[in-house]
Amino acid sequence: MRLTATAIKTDADLNASHIVKELADGVTTLTRYENYKFSPGFVDQFGRVCNPLILNGSGTVDRNLADATAHLPVHTLLWLANELERSVGETLAHTWELQVAKHALQLEHWDQAATLAIKASEGFITCRELSLAIAAYAVFSDAYTEGGYVHPGRIRGLTDGLRRALSGSPGS
Repeated sequence: MRLTATAIKTDADLNASHIVKELADGVTTLTRYENYKFSPGFVDQFGRVCNPLILNGSGTVDRNLADATAHLPVHTLLWLANELERSVGETLAHTWELQVAKHALQLEHWDQAATLAIKASEGFITCRELSLAIAAYAVFSDAYTEGGYVHPGRIRGLTDGLRRALSGSPGS
């Protein structure tokens, strides 16, 4: 993790993409252990690594890293998302959630995609990032349509939240 953090610094003379791929491979390996728990220290370091990757100008997480985390079980993803909110801030954590949800959707991990996308959309509504909330809602809709189950009450709550947020926005 420390090597990854060093590699992604702008002044480092290292090939960050290879090192981030190694980190992603490590995360993938850890997810194969059914009862593996990521420590809070790991999450803090993970947040520090994700921060410059998300803010690299493209607004996206490295694809290898997003793919690796998209394989995590839903309960681990939610825990990781909550810890990232605490360690790197809400908007950044929701951006990570949306990116991973998009990759989970491509990998046909419907539950992971639906759960993270709905969490991202709810978070973006709270942060008043409405275009991102709608993008996350679209990912959620695709995942839900393809087989991701989410309790109907959460769907209604998210839809109502979007409706309220959009009715209060300029130009509506």
